[in-house]
Amino acid sequence: MMVEDRRFWLALGVASVTSLVDAYFGFARVSGYILAVIGGVLLVRFILFVSRKGRFTPDILMSTVAIVTSLTGNWFEGSIVMVLYSIAELMEEAAEELAKRRLTGLIKLVPSRVEVLRGGRAEKASISEVKPGDIVYVRKGEAVPVDGILLDRGVFDTKFVTGEPVPVELQPGDAVASGFINVGSPVRVRAVKLPSESTLQRLVEASLEFLERKSRVERLVERITPPMTVLVLSASLAAFWLYGIPGLVSVLVAGCPSAYIISASTSTMLTVAALARRGVVVKGGPPLEASKRVRAVVLDKTGTLTLGSPKLAKIVPEGMEEEVLSLAASAALASLHPLSRAIISEARARGITPRPPEDAEEYPGKGVRARVDGRVVMLGSKGFVGYQGNAECDGPIVYVASDGLKGYLCFRDEVTEDAVKTVKTLKSMGLRVVLASGDKRENVERAARRVGVEEYYYSMKPDDKVALVERLRRETGGVAMVGDGVNDIEALAAADLGIAVGSIDVVADVADAVVSRISQVVEVVRSGRAYYNAVIIAFVTASLIKAVAIVGGISGVLPLWLVAFLGDDGSTITGVAFSAVAIALSFKRL
Repeated sequence: MMVEDRRFWLALGVASVTSLVDAYFGFARVSGYILAVIGGVLLVRFILFVSRKGRFTPDILMSTVAIVTSLTGNWFEGSIVMVLYSIAELMEEAAEELAKRRLTGLIKLVPSRVEVLRGGRAEKASISEVKPGDIVYVRKGEAVPVDGILLDRGVFDTKFVTGEPVPVELQPGDAVASGFINVGSPVRVRAVKLPSESTLQRLVEASLEFLERKSRVERLVERITPPMTVLVLSASLAAFWLYGIPGLVSVLVAGCPSAYIISASTSTMLTVAALARRGVVVKGGPPLEASKRVRAVVLDKTGTLTLGSPKLAKIVPEGMEEEVLSLAASAALASLHPLSRAIISEARARGITPRPPEDAEEYPGKGVRARVDGRVVMLGSKGFVGYQGNAECDGPIVYVASDGLKGYLCFRDEVTEDAVKTVKTLKSMGLRVVLASGDKRENVERAARRVGVEEYYYSMKPDDKVALVERLRRETGGVAMVGDGVNDIEALAAADLGIAVGSIDVVADVADAVVSRISQVVEVVRSGRAYYNAVIIAFVTASLIKAVAIVGGISGVLPLWLVAFLGDDGSTITGVAFSAVAIALSFKRL
């Protein structure tokens, strides 16, 4: 669609330039005919958009400008308007193409062909042929092509996925995501997902999809376009009655809303693309605009403030701790879940080396079924494993079963230093920060003290969190909900801004934004504010230029060609340029 649109505006631009040249050199009749044809084409385009897509576009006003200027002899002025209109639309197309090119450029990080170790030999294979369980060889300078488990110690540049600017050192058994750049020695990675389901691919696909969605600002402009069209046409007739042709042309060329629509759309695309390159998925303009209204932030505890940092507290049955932990750690090698990472880390800390499973299958949201040294090991939820009885734990639980052996591992949540800094930053931004969890009082109190939150709630059910969000909205205004996207889905949907931490798969249809770590919540809020400010700057700039053009044209201070230059598309180009600069400066500060 974008290619066809670009061709249309290029053709319109060429026709408009031809008309402008003809008018300048005195070929008035030719210029008038061209303007009339352009007006007719834009009118047909407007009718097609209304009938097929239900969209009321500014083409009707631009069509009126072309036809009126062709009939009144203002061929030069009308041609200027059409040339600038084509340029402004091409600028929007260019901004969209730039945003999409930046996103698809991330996919190009992943090689199309990779080395897969099979039967002790390295074989070249297409990336699409890699399956869970395959071992991929990643050389220095190459990107990890698929989400998996690291089999060797390595150093990775993760900024394209996590936004972390400093390379990180990872150990065997650690999870790696597609898009991590190997900056150390060659490593082996055991794939746990298909390439199409891996982090980088999903991030880019989600961002490209959300780029197509209209922001609330854009929809607002589209809603006011019909009455604004009537107003501009009425005002132009009144100006014609009072001031003649100069008044008619001045109001027509300066009254079109395309400057507002194009600048808002451009701001949306540039911001979404910039965030995606930092590993953040934002669903278009509405969540960016909503962040401006946010006055309170509700944080879930488990999986959000404590994501990636659970500590093993107890192993049951007692007396068989080493066997249970060894089996659990071996099966956990096939999972990217934070608790699986914690199991592996604890096993290594106790001198236990997990044994890679012969085969394994992960069931999202349930657990892992693996074969370790000929034994079938089930690792996951109580129902998935088939555990009978009650477990005595104060935190998350992972159940284990293998050949008659059944037990579980108790964890306690440890708040990350990242979470402490995030809460401090949010509070410094003037936001009311609230902790809401379904956990026990003592655990929630401990986490609240650790992060510096005075207002906290415990033993909350999903509907309790929804009620809390609604109450905070009445008390403070806009509310952002930050959760892990599993137990917080209702609250994420109820909030003005729902931010999910950790999993794109689960929350793509519910949350407004998806981040890989808690600190990126600050980036979402700040970039949303920067986006909103950029749109306001563009709107104010365009409005001022329009006002000057109309007054100057009616009073005769400005020639009609300059009114045409400034009034509609001059204001569009200026508004887009101002908003783009404002966004670029904001992200530079981030």
